[in-house]
Amino acid sequence: MKRKTKKILAASYEYPNRVKELIPDPMVQVQTITYQHGPYIRDCIEGILMQKTTFPFEYLIGEDCSTDGTREIVLEYAQKYPGRIRVITADENMGMMGNIRRCRMASRGKYIALCEGDDYWTDPYKLQKQVDFLENNPDVAITYHDASRVDNNKNIIEESLLPEDRKRDFSSEELKKGIWIMTNTMCFRNVVDQYPENYFKVVNGDTFITSLLGNYGRGAYLTGIKPSCYRISNTGIWSMKTDVERKIRTLATPLELMKFYNKRNDRAFYEYYKDSARKLILSLLENKLSKKQKKHIIKKICTHLNDLGLRNSFYYIKKTITTNKCAE
Repeated sequence: MKRKTKKILAASYEYPNRVKELIPDPMVQVQTITYQHGPYIRDCIEGILMQKTTFPFEYLIGEDCSTDGTREIVLEYAQKYPGRIRVITADENMGMMGNIRRCRMASRGKYIALCEGDDYWTDPYKLQKQVDFLENNPDVAITYHDASRVDNNKNIIEESLLPEDRKRDFSSEELKKGIWIMTNTMCFRNVVDQYPENYFKVVNGDTFITSLLGNYGRGAYLTGIKPSCYRISNTGIWSMKTDVERKIRTLATPLELMKFYNKRNDRAFYEYYKDSARKLILSLLENKLSKKQKKHIIKKICTHLNDLGLRNSFYYIKKTITTNKCAE
């Protein structure tokens, strides 16, 4: 076990509950990752608790030591529903990927469904519909559906977030390419015994997990489910970053997927993500970059020297240093 994992698990603990006693074999585990979602977390939790199913499911919440009331709200619900809700938390902040890591390691049940703490579900039969489909289609690894974009007050900004050409099934090859599937619409088979370390090094975890599941089957788009709600906020950490800053953080995704597929000796997808990383690096170099941003890009390239190839890596590093003047 990695040192970082040991540290996270040593600091984390589960709030007392009776879930494993009352639901020893859940069909589905719903996972919510939450931090500083005080104004929104009730909507998220209520959307899961309203699910009507013919099978048992448990609800696992990873609460990352919020200071805005999120923690208190989550524990309030955990006290009220000790036979349904499990809460994993700590008395210090683990960061987004640390929080995700401990929740993924606690995965159990035949299927996993996801909903982040500022999003929410609107269809009380969402889980039932997705599980019924998965039970009847063993070649399907993941199901998904449409979502609406809402503002902080739950006013609908966009009825449908998916373009029409994305409202369809995806082949396993398309999934492996990390095609966009919204996290709060996912319900997938719990087939990953151990998540690769690469997964915990990216900010685009939805892309990685979609690609990972493509190794186990195809994807199915379900039309008969009311859209989940994806909340857009102008105060979020991600929304406050510039386009260049987002791209630099996103660069880890194709690099780590490249490394993952190289380890699996999957030459086709290793080359696919190697080319994706190359294109993203070159697109970044079209911008005026600060010294700090250049340093971050070079660091990411150096971390993946072997997978990118020495010649390619030195070319990207040289181009990063010389291609443009530094931003002020």
